[in-house]
Amino acid sequence: MQRIDIIERKIKTAKDLRSIVKTMKVLAAVSVSQYDAALESITGYFQTIEQGLRILLKNQLNVAGLLQSSPNSDSTKEVALIFGSGQPMCGSFNEVLSNYVQENWNKDHRWPPDKKVAIGHRIIPAMERIGWQIDHQFDVPSTIDGINEIVQSLVVSIQQWYAEEGFQKVYLYYNQPESNASYSPTWQQLLPIDTSWLEMLSNRSWESRTLPKYSMQEEVLFSALIKQFLFVSVYKAFSESLSAENNSRLVAMQLAEKKIEEKLEVLIKSYRNQRQINITEEILDIIASYEVLRGAEEVPNPKDHTGAKE
Repeated sequence: MQRIDIIERKIKTAKDLRSIVKTMKVLAAVSVSQYDAALESITGYFQTIEQGLRILLKNQLNVAGLLQSSPNSDSTKEVALIFGSGQPMCGSFNEVLSNYVQENWNKDHRWPPDKKVAIGHRIIPAMERIGWQIDHQFDVPSTIDGINEIVQSLVVSIQQWYAEEGFQKVYLYYNQPESNASYSPTWQQLLPIDTSWLEMLSNRSWESRTLPKYSMQEEVLFSALIKQFLFVSVYKAFSESLSAENNSRLVAMQLAEKKIEEKLEVLIKSYRNQRQINITEEILDIIASYEVLRGAEEVPNPKDHTGAKE
């Protein structure tokens, strides 16, 4: 049986840990709300970009010619961007994604991509376990305000890899949030632009009789919209990944809180039992001491008997 002072220390430690877990659970819930709001905003912006592309396509812009005129159109060099976590205590968030990356990539590819980029350092060990050695790593922002800067750095790097190193194909792998605070891994081909998507935009009927006018040169406007498309796509993947990460952390903290409560219940029960044992032992010691003292008082004194005979 443990000493009562040891049990008291364990109870205090469990209560302190429960307080930390509750704080992290609240922060995760707040973060999920913020990233969901950012995702909603960027979705509206993405729809605006789609509208701009639809206008160009409705005016018979030769998109296929623009895409095929790329100097890297025949390149097979590939880049994979894997969005992991930058903070601990998010359950199996990184392991789920790394397993999905391995399974999904091996379906259509014989070899890993030529360049492997990790967003969030905690995904790196999980990727190394599947045999992917990370070439570049970007940090995950701790707040929603830091997303823009990281996304801009990513987009600039993608453009540099495309223009200077001849990389043509770019893939995004990330976890996306689902209902009930769950998430699931997914992927997206960022480059080259999906021509079937552009064709779908072209075939979608316009909402009014006349198309909006534009003054920019068509090729310049198309290039600007594609750059914004890249930014929005990476931002969307980032927001979804961060929302899913905090969903995973929220679930992990809820599970941890439940386990701590169960442990506290056991410790408190053990504390009460041990305290009762200690009290019982003290009472027994008092009774035993009293019995010894009373027995000592009842023992006759030999001198008293001698005096009585005389």
